[in-house]
Amino acid sequence: MSGKIERGIYYISNAGAPIVMDMLSGESSDGARIGAWSLVDPSGINSYHQQWFIEPVDECADPYDEKYTIRNIKSGSYMDLANTIPYTNGATLIGRARGGDSQHWYIRPDEGGSVRFCNSVTETYLDLNQGTSSKGAVIAGWLWVGYGPSRFNQLWRLERVSRTGEEIREQLKSHPSIGQELMIRRPNAIFIVPPRAILQEIYKQSGLKSTRLRKGLFECDDFAFGLKAAVATWADKNLGADGFSVLCGMMFVDSRHGSHAINWTLSDDTSNPSLLVVEPQDGTIKEAIPSEYTVQSGSF
Repeated sequence: MSGKIERGIYYISNAGAPIVMDMLSGESSDGARIGAWSLVDPSGINSYHQQWFIEPVDECADPYDEKYTIRNIKSGSYMDLANTIPYTNGATLIGRARGGDSQHWYIRPDEGGSVRFCNSVTETYLDLNQGTSSKGAVIAGWLWVGYGPSRFNQLWRLERVSRTGEEIREQLKSHPSIGQELMIRRPNAIFIVPPRAILQEIYKQSGLKSTRLRKGLFECDDFAFGLKAAVATWADKNLGADGFSVLCGMMFVDSRHGSHAINWTLSDDTSNPSLLVVEPQDGTIKEAIPSEYTVQSGSF
């Protein structure tokens, strides 16, 4: 990896051990420890303990000197060190509320596409204790270890899981029935895709299934707006970070039965996502737009 890190949400895995950085238990209290953990099921809510929103602090001409904040999307807390005395080994990696230059990190490219995280105050690097793969293993600030065998303790890989609005538009070009009619309100906005299991749970909790379709009072578009609002409400209650959205769009379609409104999102396969269409009146999810529908417009 070289150059600037794209603003977005990432898994951060160690280059030498099969672990990722985890906001342990999703704890949001100041000083809660960030440790190592095996990758959890990405379809469950615990996966958000392991997802990190990386944003540049200020634009910098030299990527090597670019500083970033790194925020856990479940807890909303920012990566920091328990001890911010410069050049001190062993300061535990923790989460804190926003504030302080010790939450600014250099993300510097290294071998094989890996990176090193250097704290801008202490000038120490994030180091996996003894390179262990034990769950809960300590990650701490440590002076640069060079290029010997222990270098892997300080080498990390980034896997982006978010998409921008423009990327979503590009991905939908393989679905011409919607792609040409899609309105992008925020092309540079950051989106994450809700796993199908979470989307189904959101629908279950929304109460829409027991809501009656009533002419003029609660029609098909009200169901679609209701599910979109339910996704946003779920995110507000369950995700501590902000600055990004959970993808749940709307489509207005025509069929032989008349006009209709449905919801859509994408599968969580970032390399080859499929379109998921949600019928907000009963919660069914299909992997294609029903053939009887002609898309008139769509948005997200």
